[in-house]
Amino acid sequence: MDGHAGLVMEQLLDTVEQPAGNAYFDEGRAPTTGECHLWCAPIGTHHGWMDVLAPEERVRASQLPAGSARDTFVTSRGLQRTMGAQYLGAGAEQLRIVRTCPRCDVDHGRPRFDGADIDYSVAHTRRWVLLAVVSEGLVGVDLDTVPARRVVDRLAPTMLTPGEQESLERTAESERATAFLRLWARKEAAAKLTGRGLAASIAQLDVTEATLAAPPTGGVAAIHLLDVPAGDGHVVAVATTHRIDHVLAYWPGPGA
Repeated sequence: MDGHAGLVMEQLLDTVEQPAGNAYFDEGRAPTTGECHLWCAPIGTHHGWMDVLAPEERVRASQLPAGSARDTFVTSRGLQRTMGAQYLGAGAEQLRIVRTCPRCDVDHGRPRFDGADIDYSVAHTRRWVLLAVVSEGLVGVDLDTVPARRVVDRLAPTMLTPGEQESLERTAESERATAFLRLWARKEAAAKLTGRGLAASIAQLDVTEATLAAPPTGGVAAIHLLDVPAGDGHVVAVATTHRIDHVLAYWPGPGA
C-alpha cells in the first residue's frame, strides 16, 4: 500500500466502531469463500482522498462544482482506490479502474480493477459511501435512507411485484417504510450485480426470498440476497452470485 492510501486507511480505522456480529479483518487479506467485506466512509471528511486519486480523476473533480457532487465523487473514488491498494498491494493512484459496459462498450458499466480477482460494488447516500467486496463471483450493493411514508405509498404500487405488495401489507404500520426500503435495496443490489442498473426492470424482480431464482440476465444462474444491519435510518442489501455466510466491515458508517 502506498503512503497516501496508508494515511487514509489510518484515518478510516480511527473512526471505526465494530458493529455487533462483525469483526475487523486482517490488513490486506482479501475476502475468503463465503465472505463479503464492507467499506463505509462519510462523504467529504477525509482530506487525504484527493491524494490517492489518479490524475484524470483529480481533473474531473476540479471540474465539478464545489459541494456535494464533488465531495461524493472524491470520497467514492478515494475509498475505491484505498480499498484496492489494501487488497492488491499496489499504489492507489496507479490502479486501473475499468467501467466499460460489456453490452455497448461505453464507459458507464460496473467498476472493477483491471486484471484483479476481487469484485466490488459501490453505493452512496448524501452522507455515506459504501463498498462491498468479494473474491468469488459478482457482488452488488445498495445503501438507502428510510423514506417518508408518503413516498412508500406512491412508489409501492408501481415498483413492487404483487407478492412484495402483499408482504408489505402484512407488515406493521410503523415498520412499513423500512420494509419497503429493504425490498427496494435488494432490487437495486441485484440490478447492480448484473451491471444493468435501472434497465433491469427491477419492478418485476421479486426479492421476498433469500435467493433470486430468475435474475435479469442470462449469464447468472441465481442471485443470493442478504440484508445487513445498518442503523440510523439506513438499509443495506448485498447481492452475490456465491452465498455469503460472513460479513466483515470497516464501518464508520450509518449507526456508528
